[in-house]
Amino acid sequence: MKKFCIFIFSALFCLSCATDSFGVYHTVKKGENVTKISQLYKVDAKELRQENLIPEGVDELKEGSAIFIPGAAKVIETSPEPGTSTESASESGTSAEPDIENGTRINFIWPASGKIVRKFSPSAPKNNGIDLNFKQSTKIHAAAGGQVVFVGHRPSYGNMIVLSHPDEIFTIYAHLSTFTVKEGQTVKQNDVIGISDTTKTESVPALHFEIRKSSTPVDPVKYLPKN
Repeated sequence: MKKFCIFIFSALFCLSCATDSFGVYHTVKKGENVTKISQLYKVDAKELRQENLIPEGVDELKEGSAIFIPGAAKVIETSPEPGTSTESASESGTSAEPDIENGTRINFIWPASGKIVRKFSPSAPKNNGIDLNFKQSTKIHAAAGGQVVFVGHRPSYGNMIVLSHPDEIFTIYAHLSTFTVKEGQTVKQNDVIGISDTTKTESVPALHFEIRKSSTPVDPVKYLPKN
């Protein structure tokens, strides 16, 4: 299961949760990895891993995914190897949001009912999901059925759960106070997977929620039923 989780991290966490520091997003070309990109931008590989939540020992990156380069002023264009797409990220480092509605039959539900205090934002101040606040301790539900691929603590996310769904769709539930599932477990839509309550970093019960197509975050509100 740990090897599977490492694969998921290399494919999924090519973006940080909500990085407000100045930098750009580099679209990974065929043959590029953490080492090559760190050398290209003259950024310490360790810092690159920390910013993008890439585990130590994982160097490979998924072609076409985006990786955040802290401190970079602009995207450095590289020539893709023969047979690869010539499309590249724009100067802003952002890429078009994938349309997951046409690529999956998943009908998401809200993980909890709360007040949206921070909306999805693809540009600075960046937020790869939505943030909900609650008045009291709240149960967090699986937005769709799937497999639990990560349960634990990560920088910026705090206590978090990642669910894998069909068609390379992932949902992320962060800033939790309690877990009620384990890695490798299969859950059904609406199953309780954790509890939101006050934590060391959150003075009120809160949830950071993301939907991602492979490594690319999308605006969850577009795929959730209207309140």
